[in-house]
Amino acid sequence: MSSVKVNGKYIWGDIAESEIVRQYDRKGREVTCIQINDMYRSLYNVNAGQVPDLRVTLKLLQDMPMRADDILICAYVKAGTHWMWEIVNMLLKGSAEYDKTVKEENMLDFHFPSEFDDLKSPRVFNSHFTWRHLPREVHEKKCKIIFLQRNPKDTAVSYFHHMKNIGIYGIEGDCGDFIDLFMKGKGPGYKCWFDYTLEWQQFKEDTAHQVPILSLMYEDLKRDPVSQIQKVAEFLKVPVDTQLIAAIAEKCEFKNMQKAGHDKNEVHQSISNYHMFYRKGQIGDWKNWFTVTQSEEFDELMKQRMGKCKTKFVYE
Repeated sequence: MSSVKVNGKYIWGDIAESEIVRQYDRKGREVTCIQINDMYRSLYNVNAGQVPDLRVTLKLLQDMPMRADDILICAYVKAGTHWMWEIVNMLLKGSAEYDKTVKEENMLDFHFPSEFDDLKSPRVFNSHFTWRHLPREVHEKKCKIIFLQRNPKDTAVSYFHHMKNIGIYGIEGDCGDFIDLFMKGKGPGYKCWFDYTLEWQQFKEDTAHQVPILSLMYEDLKRDPVSQIQKVAEFLKVPVDTQLIAAIAEKCEFKNMQKAGHDKNEVHQSISNYHMFYRKGQIGDWKNWFTVTQSEEFDELMKQRMGKCKTKFVYE
């Protein structure tokens, strides 16, 4: 089995029937995925050649050499990774200017580890993987991790629109269909949100005082960006003043990020429609998409699956 890059796209090796998971939404429509360990990749995603063969890269990633000043932004899909990417890069540069690159260029999930060798330090990586799939040297080198969380209802809605807008994941139907898949934990994306969240909680408890981790909430960043950006600056030990913090907060307001996304898309169309990563960014938008029944079912599922979860999520 091999995975090679041709003309800017990745080709997967042969896929066995035993690796395929056929998931169905509430209308009976099939969403076909490939299961790699505890994660899923839509066949649409694979056939588009957007990411390398995870069966190969996950093993290589474990042995990826890390540097002591590497920074990792870790979050589930649609929990604010793009947002934090801009904030961190502005803080490191000491300037409230958008980075010319896009986060996908430094995303562990989308590349072979060797593609990061020539990046200048400090390298800022991002990933939707759980901690078990990160390089082992993250622990040894004590690389800084910024971990973001967002309430799962808004996450599910934002995830649906993201995947549907990009158009290569095979998502059809309405948001309600996707919410059902999200609750089943085998949708056409990454790992089950419930398992992902609990595994990261366990990691933080097991590695307390061993790996530096800053945990932040999307909703806090939305409601009080200045104080949250200050926390990030202190965590990274970056010298800042109140003027710079305020300037970064303004540049990273959602409407400004949307415009920046359109501007970046002019340069990076070959990577993705970057502006599509910014839709609303609201807290509580889930109320416009969840039915009363679905909301009640989700609440019950949270009680069943997340009884040990210590995070208090804000839904409105």
